[in-house]
Amino acid sequence: MDYQGAKVTHAKYGEGTITEVNDTHVFIRFDSLKEEIKKFPFPQCFEKFIHLDDSELKESASSLVDQARMEEQKRLDAEKEQLRNEVLAMQKVTMTSRQAKLATMGEKPKRRSSSRRKTAGAAKKPSAVTSSPSPASFTEGLEQALEITVSDPWTFASAGDILKQVFHIDEEAWNREFYYFDEARTKAVWFVRLPGPLSSDTSAETWAYERKDPSVIRMYTRSLSLSYHSTADEPLFVFTRVPGELYRFAGVFQRDSEHTSPRDVWFNRISESLDLTPWRL
Repeated sequence: MDYQGAKVTHAKYGEGTITEVNDTHVFIRFDSLKEEIKKFPFPQCFEKFIHLDDSELKESASSLVDQARMEEQKRLDAEKEQLRNEVLAMQKVTMTSRQAKLATMGEKPKRRSSSRRKTAGAAKKPSAVTSSPSPASFTEGLEQALEITVSDPWTFASAGDILKQVFHIDEEAWNREFYYFDEARTKAVWFVRLPGPLSSDTSAETWAYERKDPSVIRMYTRSLSLSYHSTADEPLFVFTRVPGELYRFAGVFQRDSEHTSPRDVWFNRISESLDLTPWRL
């Protein structure tokens, strides 16, 4: 069906008109944004935060969303199976190589005695470390703000400070990477600790992160490290930090299915601002 010219309603931007549609994206001009045109993934954007006014187009979009979800799930299942097979093959090769090496040596590898381990451990004494004061969050004026944007000056010393100061959630000791607002996991805050210099070391055994540019975050690993956020399509409220600096709001991101694989996940920024009114009521 022809979506061009169709009227839509966005949860934040209000009413708008579709100006262009291709195989992967839809472009919309909203009445509230003057001449600016927003770009959204097609047809996934019609699943939750963009609603078509025309009932026939809405039904068509729903069918496309279901089809895209099924195709994506098939692709992920196939890649997961391939990864499992690769891991099993690597394990067999490793075991065979180790057995051959032991057979050539004609002996089993020697193990250090427990007494030696204890002695070695006892010889190491922790050196005195002078602790310096931890940097404090800067949140002046945030309490009255109705939105947060990537250009705002606010900084946060910890994930717990973000939850408390931005979302009024009392989780001061929170130290995990994600906080989900509901059991269905439809909304989440993502706390991303980026490395200093950019790196493309895909030999990482666990998830590593890289900031390609302000609008793209890459999450990669070489191990079979599948997790919920590597396959989730829901928007993520992202706060990032690099060594020596505090957390800052980086925008609202969403998984880029086109470039993503189970061990190399890409996220694109879909908004530079976040409406805070749901947490100010």
